[in-house]
Amino acid sequence: SNPSDYEANNGSAVFNAGQITRTIPVLIKGDTVLEASETFTVTLTGVQGNARLGQERAIGTIVNDDGNPDVSVANTTGYETRTTVPVTFSLSNANTLPITLTYRTDNITAIAGSDYVTKSGTLVIPPGQLSAVISITLTNDAVYEATERFNVSLLNAENADLGDSVGEVFIISDDSAPTARLEYATALSQT
Repeated sequence: SNPSDYEANNGSAVFNAGQITRTIPVLIKGDTVLEASETFTVTLTGVQGNARLGQERAIGTIVNDDGNPDVSVANTTGYETRTTVPVTFSLSNANTLPITLTYRTDNITAIAGSDYVTKSGTLVIPPGQLSAVISITLTNDAVYEATERFNVSLLNAENADLGDSVGEVFIISDDSAPTARLEYATALSQT
């Protein structure tokens, strides 16, 4: 562990007659950074008197008590003819642990297979980063239609808590609106 996490200490411990345990203090320097539990080593040396050294090393553990960051999915808009739309997963604060997310797409008015390519899987946000992006493929059907939408849902987060776990993706059709054309037919009369 890092000396910024605890204050180094050395000294001696005296056992009085009949005493079988002694506690030595180690000052822990608290922080608000989410991190894995950390360890430090205590080493005993120089036993004097009527004792002999048994186990000379012990491991101390600093248990993290800081909360997980929240992870959210942003709403976003894509255009049919641009073929992909980015979807961003964001953390409320940085983390020293990797964050593993499980996600999937869900139909609303846009239909997987005809409007977009369904996607699901896992994504890792590395330690120290605040966001990660995936790309979802859109399908250009060359048909003018109203704005459609589907969801990207967070199903699970390891080392993070779910915040806004559903992001809406809006697909805007950038095909031209159809124009109406009237044709007039005239009948020729024969006389």
